[in-house]
Amino acid sequence: MYGIVCGIPFMLFLTKVKKPGMILIMSLIMGIMMFVTGMTWMPIPFSILTGIMAELVYRSGKYQSMKAAVLTAGVFPLWACGNYLPLFLQRERYFADRASYGQEYIDAVMRMTPNGMFFVLLVITFIGGMIGGLLGKTLLKKHFKKAGIA
Repeated sequence: MYGIVCGIPFMLFLTKVKKPGMILIMSLIMGIMMFVTGMTWMPIPFSILTGIMAELVYRSGKYQSMKAAVLTAGVFPLWACGNYLPLFLQRERYFADRASYGQEYIDAVMRMTPNGMFFVLLVITFIGGMIGGLLGKTLLKKHFKKAGIA
């Protein structure tokens, strides 16, 4: 959902990106914000990884390709999946920290989040980002023409 909603302003942001590093910095800021607001440290390195991936995708289009921009809009929101890494990589600790929620809660979450679910989360987030990128492309066509990307 994040990718769909934020795809429009992200595509506008891409009209201003002409040099490497801006997407990575934005991704890192998002990871740090997650940490500061109570998540674990895991979103920070994950946001760096996904930020680098998004940078490489947009760079492959020489910061001018609309196809690369839309694909970058699909890759960028993957940083948000870093919030769920403890659920998949530290399951025992994650559920031990939530013992006060009750066994029924823990059992329900465990059933809904088998290990393979993280990859499903990545795919759905990517698709949402692509949809947001396409929406942004449509709504911001005028801005992309001014920036020489359209």
